[in-house]
Amino acid sequence: MTLDQARDIARKVIAEYIQTGLPSIANPVMPKMTLAVFPSDHYSPWARSELKGADKYINRLERVFQRALEMPMSDLSSAWVERWWMERLQTKVRPDGEGLITKATAWRDLASFQAVIAETVKQDLP
Repeated sequence: MTLDQARDIARKVIAEYIQTGLPSIANPVMPKMTLAVFPSDHYSPWARSELKGADKYINRLERVFQRALEMPMSDLSSAWVERWWMERLQTKVRPDGEGLITKATAWRDLASFQAVIAETVKQDLP
């Protein structure tokens, strides 16, 4: 084999590699991050060092968003948040039975959720 033939073969192999991408063994599938996992593994350590009321925010998130805790964070869309918001405004009694849900309470709940999502985006997590 001549040097020119070896170069041509190498070019073809490299072109095939670029077109097909990495082999599947080199692209491990990342487990989907859920709303239950992110606060405990990623958000809590950051929040406790940066926020004054971190435990309050984390507890609110776990209490208010119970149905969403096992959802992958990639499934939480603006449409999902909008549905949650409408349900939250229509619910008048708190789940724990202590008092009523006001619009201000719903806004605090949404702000806690927004803080977690913003930190997810900052950390570039799936």
